[in-house]
Amino acid sequence: MVKQLRPFIDTDTIVCCEGRISQSSLPESAKQPILLLLKHRFTELVIREKHDIVQHDGIKETLNCVREKYWILRGREAVKRVVTKCVTCKKFQGKPFATPKDYLYPQAE
Repeated sequence: MVKQLRPFIDTDTIVCCEGRISQSSLPESAKQPILLLLKHRFTELVIREKHDIVQHDGIKETLNCVREKYWILRGREAVKRVVTKCVTCKKFQGKPFATPKDYLYPQAE
């Protein structure tokens, strides 16, 4: 899979990739994104930053924001792993506890 991305080392000794997208009219940062590993601390920090930028909008939006500058191997998997741990997202998606009816109104016998 990495072979398809045609990785190369740029002038700053950063591993970038180049694929079919290099023929597009996008900015250079999007045409030749920086290649990141799936399970690396820096990758996780980049995903968290982009997740905050898209205001915790979800996996798809976070991945699109990340791909403006970076290409993560198995990117959706990496973004999903970070987003599912997000405390802010869990607060918004969580459901309140249901109060059992037996404790509210005990039945008189």
